[in-house]
Amino acid sequence: MRTVVNDLNGGQLPKGVRIKAFYDRTELVDSTLKTVFRNLTEGAVLVIAVLFVFLMSLRASLIVAAIIPLSLLASFLYLHLRGMSANLLSMGAVDFGIIVDGAVILVEHLFHKIDAGDHPETLKSRILHAAEEVARPTLFSLLIIIAAYIPIFSLQRVEGRIFGPMAHTVVSALVGALIFSFTLVPVLVWLALRRSRKPLPDSPVLRWLRKAYDPTLRLALGNPGPVIGVAACALAAAVVLLPKLGSEFLPELNEGSLYVTFSLPGNVSLSEARRLVPLIRERLLRTHEVADVLSQLGRPEDGTDPTLPNNLEFFLKLRPLHEWRAGAHSPYDLVPEMEKSLQEIPGLEYNFSQPIRDNVNENIAGQFGQIALKIYGDDLVELQKAAEAANDTIAAVPGASDVGIVKAGEMPQLSVLLNRPALARYDLDLEDVQDYLETAMAGHTATDIFEGERRFDVTVRMPQATREDAGAIRNLMLPLKSGALIPRSEEHTSELQS
Repeated sequence: MRTVVNDLNGGQLPKGVRIKAFYDRTELVDSTLKTVFRNLTEGAVLVIAVLFVFLMSLRASLIVAAIIPLSLLASFLYLHLRGMSANLLSMGAVDFGIIVDGAVILVEHLFHKIDAGDHPETLKSRILHAAEEVARPTLFSLLIIIAAYIPIFSLQRVEGRIFGPMAHTVVSALVGALIFSFTLVPVLVWLALRRSRKPLPDSPVLRWLRKAYDPTLRLALGNPGPVIGVAACALAAAVVLLPKLGSEFLPELNEGSLYVTFSLPGNVSLSEARRLVPLIRERLLRTHEVADVLSQLGRPEDGTDPTLPNNLEFFLKLRPLHEWRAGAHSPYDLVPEMEKSLQEIPGLEYNFSQPIRDNVNENIAGQFGQIALKIYGDDLVELQKAAEAANDTIAAVPGASDVGIVKAGEMPQLSVLLNRPALARYDLDLEDVQDYLETAMAGHTATDIFEGERRFDVTVRMPQATREDAGAIRNLMLPLKSGALIPRSEEHTSELQS
């Protein structure tokens, strides 16, 4: 697409006209990939440092660390064979501590067994026997972790497309780590120890932890009742606190932009809504961090978007983070200032979100926002009352923000109720009066007009200003059979209801 745009800008467009990309997700992807790979590198370095502190052996630390890139290689090969891609959520879910778990157990046990003293068996035999001792528990521990991802594989639709690659990435990395731990790690240990039989130095951290752990263990074994009681109380507290932790479908991602959706009154015209656009734009641009604003009013004519004509959306492109004011760290830190500016325009209902997050929420619930409450019924009045009651209740919940009623309000209608006794006194036919009002309000075709081979209908009706004025409609003159005219409101011939 960039190539086509460059070709168009190169001379195919009229002079002074250029195509400029307003929103390019490449910037977000590059920034996120940079963050993810930095975190992966920091995680690998941290794992090596922790292993060195506890094993006091650089060789053992490097052997364990070698499992990290190899497990990722196995994961990437699996995803390539399956025709899948590793998205940002998948890469962020890779836990190096879990991946090297089996290798840590195996390396620590092998180094410990080899340094236990002289043994008549050869070095290879001792490594083989030591590996067999921990192979079963290591295998079971990793299989338990893999089994925890099985429910994710059963997700369908949007949930499956988002979280499915994550499960495939993590599980394939764990399987790769398991295979390399049982095959490569013993070989690397043999290569590292075949010329060195010196025992590994004891870590001072382990010595300190052992001094603290031994008396604690003796105390716990000597008082099983209190220990079980404390554990039961901790479990009960966890069960009580679990419903209060809250949950969200996706982790928060700073996309570097905001997406604001406005629900205007249902009877607003496009011309009136267009008048509000520059007013809203000016107030959004008051925030220093907003670099540019793109607006979209109404809905597309091809019917691909189910929104109503009163829908108004603003895309807010934010400046780079290093240009923000002190104290602002995420797009949502800017929302209170924008809300304060938007309150200058009464009657607006709006929702702040981010472009990708907004699209995901809309695909899941069919509405904008993280939580959507749908009320069904056949009585529009009762539905409106129930929606307003639900809105008031939800707005009072701590943590709820941008609460609003979607498709709120009704289209005003003017109902003409004819007074049949009054019509009879003036000898007016009900059908004739209805046809007369229909002609005045909606119009009737009086004749045709030709322009060449094209034919157009000539419609007769009242001017638009009169049709929208209830007082003018009330004073509409009705013709009697005698030819006289009387106001439609004469003798209370009808009533107007809106």
